[in-house]
Amino acid sequence: MIPAELCHYTTKEKGLKILGSKSLKFGQIKYVNDPAETQIVVFNMSVPDHMEEILNHELSTNQEKHAADILEYQRVRTEEWKLACFTASRENPEDILSPNVYQFVKQSHYFKNISEKEWPEFFKNLQNWPEFMKRWIDFILPGYCHPRMWDQYAERHQGICFIFDGAKLNNKIKKEMGNKSKIFQGMVSYVDFMSYYGTQSVEYEDIIKIGATEAARTHFFKYFNRYFLTKNLDWERETEFRWLIHNSTNAPEFIPIEGTLLHVLVGMNYSREELDDLISLCKELMVPVGNMSWSGGLPMPEFGRFFTP
Repeated sequence: MIPAELCHYTTKEKGLKILGSKSLKFGQIKYVNDPAETQIVVFNMSVPDHMEEILNHELSTNQEKHAADILEYQRVRTEEWKLACFTASRENPEDILSPNVYQFVKQSHYFKNISEKEWPEFFKNLQNWPEFMKRWIDFILPGYCHPRMWDQYAERHQGICFIFDGAKLNNKIKKEMGNKSKIFQGMVSYVDFMSYYGTQSVEYEDIIKIGATEAARTHFFKYFNRYFLTKNLDWERETEFRWLIHNSTNAPEFIPIEGTLLHVLVGMNYSREELDDLISLCKELMVPVGNMSWSGGLPMPEFGRFFTP
């Protein structure tokens, strides 16, 4: 399922390039931030009994070829696969509210008639909350309301957050890339270190039959969730959604964004002297430009503050 809204945080310089080119870059895996995705992976070999002698012979007589096969898996993974990363809105209040807030809401006189058994399911349904409590959630669930994302990916609040229509962007990606690439997408799953450690075994028989390059492609198509949609728990708060493109080129891909943008928000430290260039580019795309401000630590987005089509 594609989220209705997806947010892409970036620096001012990169954001202006996106608007100027009217396109979004799908970068190669080798340039992502997580070292677990960019480092050389040592794969385990799954070897049928009847092929053990062949592998042992290769290891004893031609270790260079064996090493080259493993490096080819790494090349396919980091050069042929491209991705674009987004932040989705959080779905459940209990995922982000502290135990103290949870208890405060639970003890409110608004909910005094709710039994212990009924409470967990009742709490998940925001329609049950009084209006003033719903406004709390409006501040913390949306993808553009992550203070750490603004700091880390949007240049310490000097950058930009693009808010895309998920369905329209998905259609654009399929239209532009569907005939020449394989397309994958999904929410990232976050697991503990021990669950994350290790890889799926490489089929040695495939390497012998179709060569390392095609065997690698087959391997990553089969296990793309494990390699590209699974990350360490330390990244969990990013609520990341990814589109992945695979083709044989060793270069990024660019997707047109016209008709896919809902809003553009600038960070609280975005240079006001440089707003004119941004607004001019957004006018061409007919996209509103707003501001992200903060009050008492709570996000206060001001949509369309600087430009509304």
